[in-house]
Amino acid sequence: MEKFKKELRRLPDISKESVQEYETQQNAIVNKVMEILDNEKNLKALTNNYPENFLYYNQDNLSKLWLSAIYNNKFELAIPYLCWYYRAYSYGGFSEDFFRLELQAWIAATQELLSSSALKELMPFYQWLTDQQGNLIKLANSQTKSVFKIPAWWKRVETSFFSSLMQGDLDRCLEITKRHVTAKEIIPEFYMNVLRPVMYKIGYYWEMGDINMIHEQHATSIVIKVRHYLYNQYLSSTEKDKGKVVFTTAASDSSQLGMKIVGDLLSLYGWDVKYLENFTDNQSKHTLVNQIKEINPDLIGISFSVSFNLVEVHRLISEIRKSDTLKNNYILIGGRVINEFKDINLASLVNADNQAEGAYQALRKTERWCQNKLSVQETKSTVN
Repeated sequence: MEKFKKELRRLPDISKESVQEYETQQNAIVNKVMEILDNEKNLKALTNNYPENFLYYNQDNLSKLWLSAIYNNKFELAIPYLCWYYRAYSYGGFSEDFFRLELQAWIAATQELLSSSALKELMPFYQWLTDQQGNLIKLANSQTKSVFKIPAWWKRVETSFFSSLMQGDLDRCLEITKRHVTAKEIIPEFYMNVLRPVMYKIGYYWEMGDINMIHEQHATSIVIKVRHYLYNQYLSSTEKDKGKVVFTTAASDSSQLGMKIVGDLLSLYGWDVKYLENFTDNQSKHTLVNQIKEINPDLIGISFSVSFNLVEVHRLISEIRKSDTLKNNYILIGGRVINEFKDINLASLVNADNQAEGAYQALRKTERWCQNKLSVQETKSTVN
């Protein structure tokens, strides 16, 4: 992985004009890619009869991934998602020949729809992807699941919970939760040592083809119901005296459970937490910003789990910063993508104030920001 990142950092930068041209043609390029793929007579065999509408969704995500990579000339942003994509869909029955066909379709569509000057700048990146695609696929298939260091006591609970989860037994999962979470102070340990590793396992099992999408969604829904139980039982009546926090996600990011776990921890420590849904069109961004203004939060948290949402998050924050009432608000970003790029300050790329690698770090940084804010206010009060 590091070898690839170093190589990508040596690629020549792409001008803002070429990035803008690519973005202007983005939808047209996706449609052209789909046209090329549809003309492949062996497409069904190469993709294990994958539905066409989902295939389009994948190409749309790839278009966002390329944009995120070239937007700030951080080409290495493409690597983790590409590895996940190749691994997950290989186990889903996709042929390596399809991935090669797909990349060549992207190059052909770009050649047809972009100007010669923009194409000249983009081609080194595409050429690198072509040259290294086989190695990326090998890397993807060699990666193993995340292993969390869990205390032995909690490991037994996590194992029992996961077994019940895989059987689709909501009642048993709730029974385990009630037995081991008997006070609100235990919730953070339960989240970090049971729910977090369980959710990673669910994702890994789906990637490996051990469970199907319906099974994965059902397991996720059980975890959500367990989280709802804990919130209603212990957190809904907690005194909220520290300030308001609004959480939202990137519009095309459906992963909200991690964000809500962070929100629950903040609720436990006295923060009044609200969640707002984001959508893909520009009008919805204006609506979202207006909703944030109505709540008038002290802090705004934005979660996104994949790097192809980087540009969208940057634009959302830009829209927030345009508001006179929100432009100085503290904005914290988080999500799995932060852990994938510990050597890149993603917060600076999207104009956020800070970033958090996990729930505890988000809590610590929020508490520290609150203390600093109070200190400044006390200093001003003393001076006046």
